Amino acid sequence: MKKFLIFFIALVLNCSLALAENNLLNYEWWETATVEDVQREIANEADVNAKDNNGETAWYRAAVIGNNEVK
Repeated sequence: MKKFLIFFIALVLNCSLALAENNLLNYEWWETATVEDVQREIANEADVNAKDNNGETAWYRAAVIGNNEVK
């Protein structure tokens, strides 16, 4: 049981870190993102199909929040 608990905590922390590093899922980032910023994220292998806790994808955020240059 102890090993499972340690594994579960590590898994949760790892997933949280992965989400935090994906700027494509960050509302504030999209407000000022340029085409070059988006291209850089994709080049750095950001998961373009990732979903946040609400099930929203990066493409949804780009359409709703992104500036006109990115849309």
